[in-house]
Amino acid sequence: MNGMGEHIRRKEAWCKATGLVKSNARYAAALPWVSNYQLPAGFDHTRVYYSKEHKLHVIVTEPYHTAQNALLSLQKLAAHKGKSFAHALGEKGRGLWYPGSCFALLAARAGSEEFLLKCVRLLPDDTQS
Repeated sequence: MNGMGEHIRRKEAWCKATGLVKSNARYAAALPWVSNYQLPAGFDHTRVYYSKEHKLHVIVTEPYHTAQNALLSLQKLAAHKGKSFAHALGEKGRGLWYPGSCFALLAARAGSEEFLLKCVRLLPDDTQS
């Protein structure tokens, strides 16, 4: 299967496992203080998903090299705005877009840490292929 087909397969399997669905919502649906027009530095391959069960929008971003820079940018923005949020980091080899090259960062409203950790653990693991 070509790369695009693998991306779709990974995304569909992950959504089924987590109960998340693709959302057309703006990033502000997950974190109201994040602008759609000026994402924090380091965000790449970014999409919003929604959990009906948890009534929660989740930002998933998979930057190249490391998600630490994206997380640091989001933490700085949150501190500047006086806000907080939950997050979970994925390991290299687990992800939706380019798991061999990217690291996943999931972010949502504060208090959703447990759900985000579950979602990160369920990211497709391409190291097992």
